[in-house]
Amino acid sequence: MPVLEPPELSNYHLLDLIGCGGMGSVYIAYQLNVEKLVAVKFLSPESAENTVILEQFKQEGEILRQLNHPNIVGFVDQGVINGLHYLIMDYVKGLSLDNFPLGNSATTVGAKQIIPSMEEYINVFMGCFTALSYIHKKGLVHRDIKPQNIILRGADYKPCLLDFGIASFVNKDDDLNINPDRMFTVSYASPEQLTNKPIDIQSDLFSFGVVMYEKLTGHLPFKGKRAMEVFIEQTKWKFPPPRQFNPSIPQKLEQIVLKLLSK
Repeated sequence: MPVLEPPELSNYHLLDLIGCGGMGSVYIAYQLNVEKLVAVKFLSPESAENTVILEQFKQEGEILRQLNHPNIVGFVDQGVINGLHYLIMDYVKGLSLDNFPLGNSATTVGAKQIIPSMEEYINVFMGCFTALSYIHKKGLVHRDIKPQNIILRGADYKPCLLDFGIASFVNKDDDLNINPDRMFTVSYASPEQLTNKPIDIQSDLFSFGVVMYEKLTGHLPFKGKRAMEVFIEQTKWKFPPPRQFNPSIPQKLEQIVLKLLSK
C-alpha cells in the first residue's frame, strides 16, 4: 500500500513519517500553540471503508480522552480533515521494552552500555502494574499487552503504555470480530483471546505475566506461531520456573509471574 499523503493540520507542523502499515500512517509533528512534539495517526481511506475498523479507530481516541496517567500515552486531539480520520497523541520518546535487554544480559544502545539491574526491572514492572491498575479500575481492557507497546523513558526507564487500538470496556457489547492470528501477537495473548472467549482484566494480567517471564528469562513460556499452537502450550503449562533460567530473580517476583500465568 502506498504511503498516505498527509493533509495540512491547523496548529500542527508535520515533521517526519515514523510508521506506516496497512491501517494507515503515523507522523511526528510539532504542536505550535504549546510547542511540543506529538504523534499524528492517520487512518487510510481503505481502512475507513471498513465500518468495524473505523469505529475502533474512533473508539481509541475516545478511550484515550478519558485517561490521564503518567504511565499512559496522553490524548491530544482527534477529528477528520479532507475525509481522513486522524488521532493525535503525545509523542513518547524512549526505548521499547522489546529492545530493552533481558534481565540476565547486557547490550549497547548508542554509546551507552545498558546492564539493567533487577531493581530497574522491578521498577519497570511496577510502573506497568500502576498503568494497568488505573485502566482496569475504569473497566477497560487493553487487549494487546506486549513489549512493543511499552516505551521506557529517561534514565530511570519510566514505562509508558501505548496503542489502545483494540482496547475495550468490559461491560461494552463488542462486535469487533478479532482474528487472533492478525489482530495481536499470539505469543502474549491470553487463552480467552486465543479462543475468542469473553475477556476481562485478567486477560491483560496474563499477557503481562508473559512479558515479565520473557524479559526476566530470555524465553517465552508458551511457544508457537499460530493461535492454536500457543493455546495448546498454555494448556500444558510445562514451562520451567523463571529462576531456573535466572537464579538472581527474587523468589517473590517469581511467584508473582507464576501467579499471573496460572489459569
